Amino acid sequence: MKFLAHIGIFLLALVGCQKSGDKTISNIGVDELREKLNKDIQLVDVRTTAEYKDGYIGKAVNIDVLKKSFEGEIQKFDKNKPIYIYCRSGKRSANAARKMKALGFTKIYDLSGGYIAWEKKK
Repeated sequence: MKFLAHIGIFLLALVGCQKSGDKTISNIGVDELREKLNKDIQLVDVRTTAEYKDGYIGKAVNIDVLKKSFEGEIQKFDKNKPIYIYCRSGKRSANAARKMKALGFTKIYDLSGGYIAWEKKK
């Protein structure tokens, strides 16, 4: 029982140490992104080149998050403007968002459910 109490205290401490109210990374739904496509936005597809060639959203630029060149290529975008990212289902884009936050991007929107969700709502 003491073991569980220690785990509980650890988890509370961990949550308490995180920045509250950090809004650098936000999830965005398909309908919200669809509305944004009418504007001039920074949109990045972080999937592989092969996945991108099979279909992509709007005028998305393809930068594969799994490649070593990702950090250099993503820094060509304006860090102070909102940037919208997506992958196949959401795992890689979450990873990309964390990397981008560490690089100084100030507002990152990650498409919930990724390209799969986009295709389902066509």
